[in-house]
Amino acid sequence: MAVLSVAVEAIWETAKVWGMLGSIAIAIAAGYWYEFRTQYAIPVPVGSSLAWGSLPVLFCLILFATLVLTVYVLAPSMAMWMKVDVEGRRLIDGTRSLKAKEFINPFRTENLSRAWLASQILVLGLMALCNWLMSGTDWASGIILLGTGVIACASSVSALRLVQRRAGIVGKARVYSNTLISYSTVLQCFVAVGLGRAIFGIAKDMDGVSAVECWMIWVVLCVAGIGAQYAFSHALRRRLVMEAIRLLPFLVLGLAALPLFVPPLAAKLATPAYRSTAGRGEKCVRLVASEKANKADWDMIATVSPVNVSDNLDLVVQMDGYHVKRHLNEDTVTIPPEQVRRITTCTRMSGKDDSGSG
Repeated sequence: MAVLSVAVEAIWETAKVWGMLGSIAIAIAAGYWYEFRTQYAIPVPVGSSLAWGSLPVLFCLILFATLVLTVYVLAPSMAMWMKVDVEGRRLIDGTRSLKAKEFINPFRTENLSRAWLASQILVLGLMALCNWLMSGTDWASGIILLGTGVIACASSVSALRLVQRRAGIVGKARVYSNTLISYSTVLQCFVAVGLGRAIFGIAKDMDGVSAVECWMIWVVLCVAGIGAQYAFSHALRRRLVMEAIRLLPFLVLGLAALPLFVPPLAAKLATPAYRSTAGRGEKCVRLVASEKANKADWDMIATVSPVNVSDNLDLVVQMDGYHVKRHLNEDTVTIPPEQVRRITTCTRMSGKDDSGSG
């Protein structure tokens, strides 16, 4: 009943400011559309009716992506706030503030914030080392990855053992807690790898971004994520208050707006809302020419003559025509809709199928 009452109260509080929230949401979606249009050079007016009509759907996708990313980043914190025995003991309840000015080994302390930060930064270091040591041999890569994971889990469990003792987590509860810590460490590894892939993937679409800069951004984001995990766990020590419920919708909107400060990221997040896909949602597509195809229009996207089907296309946006890119860093080519018969996957098509009538 307590959870239901909180949910009802949250809905009631949100209803009071729905007009303001709706305006902010549309403004955020418009920002994403602008960044997508600018980053990928889509020749569609900012005020296009099709673009404005897509904003509610775009915002829903961005909001969903924001919530998924938030849960993804915060998931490793479960080791700190989940109850491990019938008495409700949690790792977060065992922390002790340290006021001493002398140096304290972060791997031998009852202060959870220091132990968590130190152990998880060590995990990041091990993941970076694992990436550097990876070879092209499958079995060698597997052994390196497994060994790195085992060392990371053991380091995390060791760093948090004094916090466990202060929280009164002993016996079977300690075994369960150590299992949670190990599982959270594995999740932390997935978070680190996922952020790395996202950063280097975005860097491919940008000119002048070096690998060193990508690594620096990766480190900053990972450390920020570790801090957010501790802050989230610390907040769970306190009960929900009405002020938090009132601020929750604005907090979610704020998180959704953050990528707008990194235009390439905002454009990439908006892409699924506008990208045309083929069977089973494949991103790489081809356009099949209709009988009205103009050779001059298709020469920039089709290298095979006679023109029956385009080359592989990384991006196709169907809005007042087909705006296509063979590669994201190449020019945008616009094909009138009457010249396109259909969209197909990036597979070799037979001559008969290519040249058939629409």
